[in-house]
Amino acid sequence: VKVTRPRSPAAARSRDETLLAAIVADPDDVTRRLVYADLLEERGDPRGELIRLQLTEPMNPRVAQLLTASWSSFAGELAPFSGPWAFHRGFVEKVQMTIAAFAKHGERLFSTYPLQELEIRQQFTARQLDQLATARGVRLVRKLRLLSIHSTSLSPLWQADFGALRELDVLVCEEGHQQLFASLAAPR
Repeated sequence: VKVTRPRSPAAARSRDETLLAAIVADPDDVTRRLVYADLLEERGDPRGELIRLQLTEPMNPRVAQLLTASWSSFAGELAPFSGPWAFHRGFVEKVQMTIAAFAKHGERLFSTYPLQELEIRQQFTARQLDQLATARGVRLVRKLRLLSIHSTSLSPLWQADFGALRELDVLVCEEGHQQLFASLAAPR
């Protein structure tokens, strides 16, 4: 893939945004990630090296070095919801958020970055699950992990639009779980 150099910083930013949007639209396309890595490496940005290594040599010790040194700057605005463990294929792909934080930021973050997984690790109520189910960003989540030390009915999630959901992990479940799982198209 040939990449032409933009003539201005605005053109470079636009090219970066276009490539990032393409990665978000098809997060499994490795080629787009490698093109983005090339652009970053041309500028001396170590994120390019991270993307390339996590795609080609994920066990390379250099991956751990890069993440130890720079994970929060690589994560940017996702840093409060992630850590070095959240990076896969060069990007933050997993976030841990409260239901309130997801309701507030989820749609924007999941449509801006190639996020795949949302983990909710809190004691949640039926009202909070209703807030999760009606959050606009829930349709973009590919993997949802619900972890709580207290049982609650999952029935509020029946109404959720899990359009992209591929996997659902539930650590705590009480009544209503059969109906929830039956209502989903094809979770793993």
